Amino acid sequence: MIMQKHHTDSIQFKLKMLRLKAGKSQEEFAKELSISRSTLANYETGKRQPDEAVLQRIALLCHIDPLFFQKRKKQPFILHEASPEDNKHLKHLLQHSDARLDISSLPLEYKISLIGYYEFMLSIHSKVDESE
Repeated sequence: MIMQKHHTDSIQFKLKMLRLKAGKSQEEFAKELSISRSTLANYETGKRQPDEAVLQRIALLCHIDPLFFQKRKKQPFILHEASPEDNKHLKHLLQHSDARLDISSLPLEYKISLIGYYEFMLSIHSKVDESE
């Protein structure tokens, strides 16, 4: 059996990684995306590329930032609903410019999400700066 090596920036690699992380078979994942299993298999092998609508459905299904599929984004930014306590803490951080966000005690997955969000915000900020 010949194993293909895929670059971690490729959509096919990211798509398969998300499916495996969700613990789903191609059949299950394809059904949830309203596509055929063979279409999903073609996406995962790079024979076909998913269009924007499919990428958006994948992002919604996996609760990730749709920008994850852009070339440079290596880790999925997982979207989580903030609890009232989190909102209170974030409000405090935003109101006190000398406050620092200590993420050292967070699980690795949350740290990755925060870094992904930070990169996302920087990219938005740079786009706004360029348009001015």
